[in-house]
Amino acid sequence: NGKVVKYDLAPLIHNKRNWLVDTTDEDLLDSFEINVCRPLVPDGHSCSPNMGACRLTYGYFTPDVNYGHPGLPEEDADGHLTLSYRDGASCGNTTDLSHSVVVEMVCPRREDDGTPIAGVVDAPLYVDTSDACVTHLEWRTSYACPLSTFKGVDCHLTDILTGQYYDLSPLKSASGYSVRRPDGKIIDFNICQPATRCSSGVGACVGANSYGDVNQALSFDEGSLSLTYTNGEKCTSENGDGKRHTRLEMQCDPTRTSTPRVELGDAGDDSCTTVIYVYTSLACHKGQEVECLARDPDSGVEYDLSPLRNSVDNYYAEDPREDHKYTYAINVCRNLVPLRDYPDCKDTSSACQISRTNGKFLERNMGNVAGPQVENGELFIEYDNGDMCYYAPRRTRIYFTCGDTLGEPVFVQERGCYYIFHWRTSAACGGQQKQEDASNCQVTNDITSTYFDLRPLKGSPVTAVNKLGTEALQVSVCADMRCGSGTAGVCKGGSVNLGRATDMPTVEGETVHLIYTDGDSCGVGNQKYSSEIIFVCDYFADPSESQLYFQDKTSDCHYVFKWYSRDACQQSNTMSCYVFDFYTFESYDLSPLT
Repeated sequence: NGKVVKYDLAPLIHNKRNWLVDTTDEDLLDSFEINVCRPLVPDGHSCSPNMGACRLTYGYFTPDVNYGHPGLPEEDADGHLTLSYRDGASCGNTTDLSHSVVVEMVCPRREDDGTPIAGVVDAPLYVDTSDACVTHLEWRTSYACPLSTFKGVDCHLTDILTGQYYDLSPLKSASGYSVRRPDGKIIDFNICQPATRCSSGVGACVGANSYGDVNQALSFDEGSLSLTYTNGEKCTSENGDGKRHTRLEMQCDPTRTSTPRVELGDAGDDSCTTVIYVYTSLACHKGQEVECLARDPDSGVEYDLSPLRNSVDNYYAEDPREDHKYTYAINVCRNLVPLRDYPDCKDTSSACQISRTNGKFLERNMGNVAGPQVENGELFIEYDNGDMCYYAPRRTRIYFTCGDTLGEPVFVQERGCYYIFHWRTSAACGGQQKQEDASNCQVTNDITSTYFDLRPLKGSPVTAVNKLGTEALQVSVCADMRCGSGTAGVCKGGSVNLGRATDMPTVEGETVHLIYTDGDSCGVGNQKYSSEIIFVCDYFADPSESQLYFQDKTSDCHYVFKWYSRDACQQSNTMSCYVFDFYTFESYDLSPLT
């Protein structure tokens, strides 16, 4: 109709993985992978490296098939936005045709008024393959809507990925804001309106020198909510247009509900661009939150885990299995903060597994939002209804115990797609210690009657398998060893004390832990090194080989180790009346019959 309509599919370009086409409705054994405006990421298929579309064939002896080179977006005769992949492999011996793919990009719209919908990023859907060897796909995504649909105006913006509406107009200030440069000069600026100490129409300046005209069009720049002022005074730089720019990057800070905190950022090598960080609660992802309180029905102790709820970023836990193939994104009492690089982590999930195999990424949702609960004196959160794993959905359980800092989650084990984590945190200090009898490297939980005996593991120090670095890490069970000029329960490099030993284990869920504290100063404030050894029951562990692994080092100078051993299994002097069915995820407890 004589109007220029602009689209931008660049956010769909994947440099870490390809898009897997949904073929479930067509009952196809084969599958397809495509990328956007670039060749396929090479790992995970055997198609040619210059292909943008590939058919992954079912069978060990059948090679994958080239389905076309990547093309640019275009408009077809009916006015539809499409992506085409042409000049693939020959379609067959009896024809000169070659395989090609046409993807119709569909902007999702509301049924009542036809308004485009933000926050929709579905997978491409297989439609059919014609006699002319053209495979048709349909891709329903908000990125297929015209750019003007979600363009920031008047200091407002709808995030095309999440659908969240941001309004930064309350940050407009009658007096403006200022930050000091390293040379002592003051940068005056405002948000979405002219700076009070600058010339008319200027959003940022240093004295009479313009650092960019005011602008109200918010945007997401590499996942960060930002506001850019351009067309400032002349400036010489190898990058840019020869004029000064100012980029205001909005950072989430839940505590800044009224006046934002501002500080000078770093623009790297671009001397003509000034970056200013603006910390405000208005930039936070709102998300889905649930109550974060729990009460122990036996003791009456109440717990509040809301300090762990994080709207700035997620927590991450490493998994040492398969050369640290897995990383887990976790949040507490709310859904995950959007992971823009990992779109298959759903916005309803509170935990997501990110795996990497030969450079190819895959995400698995591990459970939806839930609040804490207390059972048998154990404080935990359980997220269920994750992605299917064989015949049942994935689930996640996080045990919380009292610690000195807010701490971080630590991966413990996975059993039949049931993921167990442990989290030592000050938020779990409800005023009452668990009822445990621990001494001489043994521990009994008086509530659950679980008993562990780690005495067979005492003896000479064991060197941990360290696949994260070259540091020599030695661990002694329930007793100190020589470490430099002193002694320690865990020693790094033969001289650094990572925590003094104790012979009093603790039971966390179904695993037993040794917590070593009071190590050497770690150089972060007044903090000292500490260590945690998680003993995991493994009936098949070989006692003659080292089963001790260094797993992670958290931000609070806490080293985490995992020790697989048959001696970490519950001892036979007590008999458990509890059993868990991994196929139905049902649990049974016959202890009331004793």
